[in-house]
Amino acid sequence: MRKTLDTMMLLVLAAVSLGGCANLQPTIKELKPVPDEAILAPAIEGPRATLTMLRTNEFEGGAAAYHLFIDGEMAAEICVGEYLSIPIHPGERIIEIRHERS
Repeated sequence: MRKTLDTMMLLVLAAVSLGGCANLQPTIKELKPVPDEAILAPAIEGPRATLTMLRTNEFEGGAAAYHLFIDGEMAAEICVGEYLSIPIHPGERIIEIRHERS
């Protein structure tokens, strides 16, 4: 299970890092948290993992919000300069990022 979680986090980090240029990215300390009203993911009972996503200003379509989907359900909306850390069920998950017009 730990290997699956490590693999999932690696894939998320790879997807996030491929969206920007090859320059220094800001850290979580330099970004704002996603507002509570933009987090739609339900509370998780029992065992949990944490999904963390950073959205820097290097993403294409910087003026538009991006929607985070977990297993086909919209979990949050993230804008430029924000970060998100949410609990998710451990194990394999399908993580999608969609442009607000998608």
